[in-house]
Amino acid sequence: NFNVPYMFNPGILAGRLPNHVLKKLKKAVNDPSARQERAMTKDLVGSIREEYITPEVPGLREYLNEMYDAWKNLYGTPNVPYRIDPIWTNYMKKGEFNPNHTHPGALAVFVIWVTIPYNLDDEFQFNEYNNPNYPPKNSCFEFTYTTYDGRIVSSPVFVNKEMEGTITMFPSTMTHCVYPFFTSDEERISIAGNIYQEFE
Repeated sequence: NFNVPYMFNPGILAGRLPNHVLKKLKKAVNDPSARQERAMTKDLVGSIREEYITPEVPGLREYLNEMYDAWKNLYGTPNVPYRIDPIWTNYMKKGEFNPNHTHPGALAVFVIWVTIPYNLDDEFQFNEYNNPNYPPKNSCFEFTYTTYDGRIVSSPVFVNKEMEGTITMFPSTMTHCVYPFFTSDEERISIAGNIYQEFE
């Protein structure tokens, strides 16, 4: 008679934006006026030249509210009033990256991959000198976390064109990073945001 006791461990939840929301989102972030919004570069840790507040997109916040409700219910996180702010767009160019970091003070974080300009196979072949025992991490999004038995592990997310429209939500305390890509001169566009407790 054995059982595995429940242990509080907020984790990762993934989804995909509805096509009509993704189309509006792509149109909004590719409009030149989007780069006239408030710049976020000095507020963030990434080595990314262009990061701006994301314009309001119909249907996006409704989707985020629904996903956050599912996330907190799934992982048993506190049911407190919250706000989703800020939401920003990363226009990442070849060679730019986001080092390991967390989002202190937030309840949760989300990332939406909007435009992926490279082919993953091309990125992997770029590192011909890579140790064959370890998969290349060019262009990867990666989580680093501690397991129940105290091991520190890294879990790369191999982001390719098929992931456009995919969203991932995770605890703000979970360490994550983004490795640079090298095989395209176009921009990799993603959207990220923080969910904070709302105090009355």
